[in-house]
Amino acid sequence: MKDVLSGLPPPGDGADVTVPFGASDCVTSSGDMTCRLLSGQNRGSQAKFKRDPLAPEQVKYAFRLRGLDLTKPFFGPLRVILTDDTVIHRPGKVTDCRLFPTGIKCREF
Repeated sequence: MKDVLSGLPPPGDGADVTVPFGASDCVTSSGDMTCRLLSGQNRGSQAKFKRDPLAPEQVKYAFRLRGLDLTKPFFGPLRVILTDDTVIHRPGKVTDCRLFPTGIKCREF
């Protein structure tokens, strides 16, 4: 997850975070996958992936990252890069972002 401020001076502004989920953190059920971190610094973080039944080539995803030391303000668009091992599957920008006192929530349709 990376916001616009992370690429602008001064260094250290904005959000630029990577949270890895290992194979042992993930469970597959009916073609959907849910990954949860049960220990460590990011304990409580989760990622969910689900194929769209009307467009099986599309995957809906949602994630919540916990235990991050982020300094506000945050600025969209938020950039998300989904990788499996070292293969990038879906680089993209999420432009519909809302700021909250405890973080940022973004979505894209």
